[in-house]
Amino acid sequence: MDGVRAVLFDLDGTLLDSIPAYFDLMASMLDAVGLPQAPREKVAEFMASGTSILEKMIPEREMYRKDELIKELLSVGRAKSLDIFKDEVKVVPGADKSLKHLRDLGIALGIVTTTQRKYLEKKLFALRREGLADFFKVMVATEDAPRVKPAPDPLLEGARRIGMPPSVCVYVGDSHVDIRAGHAAGMKTIGVLTGIDSRGTLEKEGANLIVESISELTKHFN
Repeated sequence: MDGVRAVLFDLDGTLLDSIPAYFDLMASMLDAVGLPQAPREKVAEFMASGTSILEKMIPEREMYRKDELIKELLSVGRAKSLDIFKDEVKVVPGADKSLKHLRDLGIALGIVTTTQRKYLEKKLFALRREGLADFFKVMVATEDAPRVKPAPDPLLEGARRIGMPPSVCVYVGDSHVDIRAGHAAGMKTIGVLTGIDSRGTLEKEGANLIVESISELTKHFN
């Protein structure tokens, strides 16, 4: 890709192999409050959109106490997430080589995620363990923008913080939400197949490039 001066990354399913951890976390949360297990697609939506969609995990018959249940789910999530993220989340294989390659080209790197900052610190354990956390000039969490993806706000905030116009930024993500947000922000987009969406879904959303994982980025930036 020519003319790129900054690459912003989604976190879960893109930089981090965290999909199994999310399913384990959600299963623990729902079980702890006595709710039935959620279909895979709802957990995937939770990963892409964050805690704002927890209401969808609650059956219709329990909606009369949804506020109480959401509060309980969040409490359980906070209690269990540290151990689950620390023990199960790993950096996507080959990420280190791609990040070093981009850095050596003088391309600024950042993270833009739907993760709340208090959970972001827990997830960064895997990047720190591999010595990669310091590669990123900026990290934008849920609280840093007025709207979450697929709105462009978080990506635009990432571009602002990194000091680059969106037109010279690329956003890399694993879901249709990421690709939609990237286009809305005026950025080129790269879809990766290490997360929740298929090649067909990413193609339908109009990703400029689709790769198996971020380990392949070295082939496309020279």
